[in-house]
Amino acid sequence: MKHLKSAVALLASLLVCLAAASAEEKTPGAAPAGAAVKADLSSPRAAFESFSKGLEALTAEHRKLLSSMQRRESEIYAKVLTPGLVELLKKGEAKQGTDDGYMKEGPLVYVKEEPAKDGRAAVHASQKNTVTEADFVDGKVRMKEVQVTANHRLEFVKADDGWRANKWLEECRECKGTGKCAECGGTRKTKETRCEGCGGTGKDQEGEGCLMCEGTGRLPAGECILCADTGGKCGSCGGEGFLRRDRFEDGALFAGETAGIGEYFDLSTPENAVKSYLNLEDRHEAAQRGVIAGLSMAIRGIIESWFGKEALAAIDAQIKKNTEALKAEMAQTRKEIGAAAVEGDTATVVMTLRSKTEEGEEVARASFRLVRADSLWRIDDRGMQCWNCNGEGVCLDCKGSGKTESEKCPICDGSGKDDSDGSKCPGCNGSGTTPVEPCPSCKECPGKCGYCGGAKYAWDRSRKDAR
Repeated sequence: MKHLKSAVALLASLLVCLAAASAEEKTPGAAPAGAAVKADLSSPRAAFESFSKGLEALTAEHRKLLSSMQRRESEIYAKVLTPGLVELLKKGEAKQGTDDGYMKEGPLVYVKEEPAKDGRAAVHASQKNTVTEADFVDGKVRMKEVQVTANHRLEFVKADDGWRANKWLEECRECKGTGKCAECGGTRKTKETRCEGCGGTGKDQEGEGCLMCEGTGRLPAGECILCADTGGKCGSCGGEGFLRRDRFEDGALFAGETAGIGEYFDLSTPENAVKSYLNLEDRHEAAQRGVIAGLSMAIRGIIESWFGKEALAAIDAQIKKNTEALKAEMAQTRKEIGAAAVEGDTATVVMTLRSKTEEGEEVARASFRLVRADSLWRIDDRGMQCWNCNGEGVCLDCKGSGKTESEKCPICDGSGKDDSDGSKCPGCNGSGTTPVEPCPSCKECPGKCGYCGGAKYAWDRSRKDAR
């Protein structure tokens, strides 16, 4: 099922101090808070200071609106789920906590100003941010908060009504302004490093051998894959060393509600219960779109008050482009509810999501297990198509065989002989090929997907974080 999570994350990264928490859905207010701060364009510094205050005021007003998009599933779907599944979801949500994982950004703080010349000037600013990162301790993932500083540069031009911002640039967080690949420093070669997948322990969270480093705890030197397509340049900024913040090109902004969705609620049959579930999902996503649209217009108001015509035209074009793309995506996406397989007071219903893309049609499925009580059907378990095997249920590495394939011995290049003295190759014992062994990716369930265990779906009641 599709959600607007990517748009939410992108939009959140553009605003300051966006905290997520559970809240009720609301409609964005008509007047953005940023508009209440008067733009002072009398000098580059005055324009920067008033812009910073306007951005803070905008954030304060819309923080709760954005957090309303992060409602827990146990809240959204409570009416159509069994009490047991609701409690299970709540348990898992409590373990996950309330931190949304977004960067928490502080206000822009003035650092220095470049002297005005030929009607142009620039102001440098800094920003204290808090980033939640994953750390590895004894093979286990532990989240920690790290304080980082972001550097900004706002360029101003002298307009008829004062000093207007022309560009808002932020030092690239990946390359720290160098423009070079953060992994190899532009050399296109990597050094042997500690494995990030297991923190150097050689074991994953289950105590099994780490697949990324094959249990060694180290990643060998070689060609840098991070900049293979950029020729040593930073992939985030394209080698520029900075990113433009005033263009908001991340794809999260769009205007207006795209479609009105009526309320549907009927638990008389398994199919209708699933239809009711999907209606709740659609209405929640419509509310999310309304929040993003409100924030989009508020951001546009900030751009209009402090920036020049170029930036305003750019954001208008971006909002129009994104709005049209969203409408086209929604028009080409449909959900199909299959006939229920009923056995007494239990039933299974499969929903198919079909989406048309440039590459063709994408198909994803979800399965719902329902139970009947007091003549009403409610969902007792949800199974989303396994992301690891795309619903195939088999191990992708061994294609379901449970064994590795025999390959040409890398030591003797298939000859079966030791180059030094012509004796048997110690690596393959003279066979010239590698031995067939149990597939390391599916040891616990040979031939089956290691994530879903061959079930093809990832069921709520099987999730480890909900136990």
